[in-house]
Amino acid sequence: MKYVRVARERGARTFVLIFEGGDDLQADLLRFAAEERVLSGSLRGIGGFSKATLGYFVREQKAYEPIDVDEQVEVLSLLGTLSVMDGKPHAHMHATVGFRGGSVKGGHVQAGTVWPTLEIFVTEYSGELQRAMVPDVGAALIDLS
Repeated sequence: MKYVRVARERGARTFVLIFEGGDDLQADLLRFAAEERVLSGSLRGIGGFSKATLGYFVREQKAYEPIDVDEQVEVLSLLGTLSVMDGKPHAHMHATVGFRGGSVKGGHVQAGTVWPTLEIFVTEYSGELQRAMVPDVGAALIDLS
């Protein structure tokens, strides 16, 4: 994965991240956030996966039910946030992926192997967003307190 800063306005930066075939979306994105000290931001992207795991949050179980994607798909939309959890960068992403023939699946991104590319735009916000586990919900949520 390669990246470049393309803008800086009022203390906030915008980056373009270009992932290559075989790149691990989660690991490379978190490495970028740590290297650039991105403590809060939003991201959006398009591209492709050779395989991925999405998730659907099951309220009663307080856990994600995996949705395995074991074939090449188009990443039609990737949206998410960057924050800090337990002192480390954290990415929360959702994606819609398209299959040959036009069917789609979507959910919380748990894992993704890029192919042939993935283009992500990251917009940094000034300040820091903290994320913390909320036991009653069973998920890590942004904590504004």
